[in-house]
Amino acid sequence: MCGIAGIIDESDKFGASEYVTKMLLAQQHRGPDHVSSAATPPGRRQATLGSVRLSINDKSARGLQPFSTPGGEIWGVINGEIYNWRSLRDQLAGSGHRFHSDCDAEIVPYLFLEYGPDFVKHINGMFAVAIWDDRERVLTLARDRMGEKPLFYSRSGSTLIFASEIRAMATCPLVDRSIDLHSISEFFTFRCVPYPNTLLSQVKRVPPGSLLRYSPESGALEVSRYWMPDLFSEPLTDIDLAADELGSLVTEAVRLRSDPGSGAALGVTLSGGVDSSTIAAMTRRHVGGDVPLDAFTTKVDGDFEDEEAISQVCGRNKLTLHETDCSLGDIGLVHDIVRKTLEPVGAGMIVPAYQSFRTAANRHHRVLLSGEGSDELFAGYSGRLILDSLLLRWPVLRDAEQRTALAENPQLSRALRRQAENPPATDDPLDRYVWWDDDNAYDAGLRHKILDDGIGRLDPLERLRQLDSMSDGATHENRMLWLETQLRLEAFMLPIVDRSSMATSVESRAPLLDPSIVEFAYRVPAGMKLRHGREKYILRHMGQRMSLLPGYVLWQKKHPFSGPISIWMENIDADLAHATFSDDSRLAEFLDMQAVRQIRKELTESTLSGYDQKLYSDILFGCLILAVWLDSLAQVN
Repeated sequence: MCGIAGIIDESDKFGASEYVTKMLLAQQHRGPDHVSSAATPPGRRQATLGSVRLSINDKSARGLQPFSTPGGEIWGVINGEIYNWRSLRDQLAGSGHRFHSDCDAEIVPYLFLEYGPDFVKHINGMFAVAIWDDRERVLTLARDRMGEKPLFYSRSGSTLIFASEIRAMATCPLVDRSIDLHSISEFFTFRCVPYPNTLLSQVKRVPPGSLLRYSPESGALEVSRYWMPDLFSEPLTDIDLAADELGSLVTEAVRLRSDPGSGAALGVTLSGGVDSSTIAAMTRRHVGGDVPLDAFTTKVDGDFEDEEAISQVCGRNKLTLHETDCSLGDIGLVHDIVRKTLEPVGAGMIVPAYQSFRTAANRHHRVLLSGEGSDELFAGYSGRLILDSLLLRWPVLRDAEQRTALAENPQLSRALRRQAENPPATDDPLDRYVWWDDDNAYDAGLRHKILDDGIGRLDPLERLRQLDSMSDGATHENRMLWLETQLRLEAFMLPIVDRSSMATSVESRAPLLDPSIVEFAYRVPAGMKLRHGREKYILRHMGQRMSLLPGYVLWQKKHPFSGPISIWMENIDADLAHATFSDDSRLAEFLDMQAVRQIRKELTESTLSGYDQKLYSDILFGCLILAVWLDSLAQVN
């Protein structure tokens, strides 16, 4: 695990090595053990690659990057983990290649030498890779299938700059820091900026499951997908067989991710939900009953619903629990996280997540397993994606089918009323996806109030229509699942996990995002994901058949994990409120600050329903995140 950075140029007309070093130091929290770089090939210095290293496998100097083939034809750096690296190294050794470390990154140049751009299809892992092919004089950037590891890039003339974090990019004088107004519109829709864009107009990110190929000599830059899940596979029919198949897949995914490195302890994050509890129980089964296993959680002020579940999971699996409190005063951590990474995500959960990882780091843990991915793959978050299919089919359902659906899904009544009062713009999946704004997007009415006229006129969905069209022909459920993984997962959830963990120099691994499980999820029909009013039913059924968890944990209602946003926004201190909501705020360039202050006044002085209180608090927290981001960007030098 590490952070990477590099500059590709047709000639060394500026101090590329100095710039790369500066970019690496800006993200050294991702790899505090070593900073290393090389200009390649010697003499021509067309490519400068580097990394900051968090040692997991081989902790010696032999693991320093970049790695190269003996003849210097191929050079590479990688951020992340290759879970099947040992078997790949054995295959490469059988072809005559020789290795000098026990580091997974060393195999990357040799894989490229053997397979060219198809090298990435052989890797099972979470990764962002940069490879310089000196034979063709072409750079290849590659990102893992689900986008667990970030990779940003920018062009300046014939020069290409890349790094693992936006802050690192912003330190390079070659990178234009102009704000993308369309991205502001997208941020105040999705709580984040969907790929390939960022808040900086000239900084893009490599899409998940994709390759970027760049030739500095010709200036040609091409981005292409090397992987996409099969959205059209035949659906499963037997729920018991499906649960057993899922159990085998999760068992193998946990096994692949359970090597914490030489002499290191393995741990888990634990929220008390069925996802993290399943991974915790699976991890215990894999490592055995006598191996110490720590669990890390954060208790959010005013939110105690998961304490009993956490207690039962720890007791049953002999986990040592380390608990951190998240309260009113911890809103200050937003500044620490955003300033360190320059990642704007309007999610309160980034604070308690950061606190859990920080506690793990303080106890010398470097690798934790987590339950990320299940909510998106198996229709968590109230199963809204499944309910949307019901809404579309509602007029043609028989009375008995409608009564059954309403009885099993209490939230369906509200959705039906809302659809009648305020229907989606079209039946297009993207429009309907955003219509479910309680989880997918900020409230549209509040959004329109705060955006200034110019930004407010921009269509936040315009740049995403092509993404939507990639699922044409699939079932509505799979089309919505595709959007969920590309928008909520890649742009929202995974940045939270990566930035909050790497800000504390901890590596978080997500077994449920193994490509085999992702492919499996598209074969699971709606009735196996939402059944008897229980979301993620197939995962719960798997846990029941494997006797993984206590019944209380297995069948409890889903409870979202977040920071105390309402408490923060209702009790924000005067200095922070002025910096965020006054006309002196940097937000004033993009937002109607009078409208923002009116929303805050209504939150603090009016009697809002619990639902409206959440909507108001959420969008004000988004304003805070963007204000801190703008201030942090201005301070980068």
